[in-house]
Amino acid sequence: MPKSALHRFLDRELLALTLSATAQRSDLYASDLTEAERRPFQRSLRESLQRVTGSYKRSVTGSAHLENIQSLAAHLSKAHSQVLASGQMKIGHAQKALNLYLKYLWCLNQVQEPPHFPIDSIILKKVPGFTTFRWTRMESIDEYTAIIEAAHRQAKEQRLSLARWELKEYKRRDA
Repeated sequence: MPKSALHRFLDRELLALTLSATAQRSDLYASDLTEAERRPFQRSLRESLQRVTGSYKRSVTGSAHLENIQSLAAHLSKAHSQVLASGQMKIGHAQKALNLYLKYLWCLNQVQEPPHFPIDSIILKKVPGFTTFRWTRMESIDEYTAIIEAAHRQAKEQRLSLARWELKEYKRRDA
């Protein structure tokens, strides 16, 4: 069944919000690019996110999710190295894009609860040992996994899943 106009509109908006949060003040792009030069990457990111999130209509394991993040970073790095800072999409950017888009879809009840959450400067302040870490500098899946494991300990203390813990803590960012 084709998506309704409402779903297409919401999906475009969610993808725009995701791209903005992933790229804004994060050194994603090589310097001095025009918007026209960035567009092919943006289109590829949107298409890649839409493709991979289809599998999240069912529950996805943490290890499969890690593979999706790495695959997203590798695919976009290979296809668009010329527009990316340092010629690659860092794990920090890939996780932010995938996890944020999944969070939006989950909150709209369009996918199952994601295994992880979007790591950004707001939530890092709530993760012991990573309060000064910059997600925009995250280059390895090992760094990502260390943050997820530390957050998991926090979530477990509150008897929450990672996604629900992040949703609760992110809401309190002004507190």
